[in-house]
Amino acid sequence: MGHKVIHPFSDFALHDVHPDNIGDTQAGGLPIPYNKTRTAPLWGVRFRPQMMHDGVAETFTEAIQAHEGEAQFAQSNFQALSRSQKARLIAFLKSL
Repeated sequence: MGHKVIHPFSDFALHDVHPDNIGDTQAGGLPIPYNKTRTAPLWGVRFRPQMMHDGVAETFTEAIQAHEGEAQFAQSNFQALSRSQKARLIAFLKSL
């Protein structure tokens, strides 16, 4: 990609999730604990039939509503949006 600027729309952070076997590794090749997962970038999210680290959500709204724990703020902020703001957010996600 050379000297291209990209906007992946991700923090690439490790987040606590419910226990599962994600089999992911850190950049140094060390295994990530079973209850941690890396934030997936949102680029290309419009092409994914399922979302969340385990594919539990089939729509953007379901994925946002499924956020709990350290990501509860995402769910709360989404719920506080007006209907038209939610529609604009979903339209934006469908553009990625």
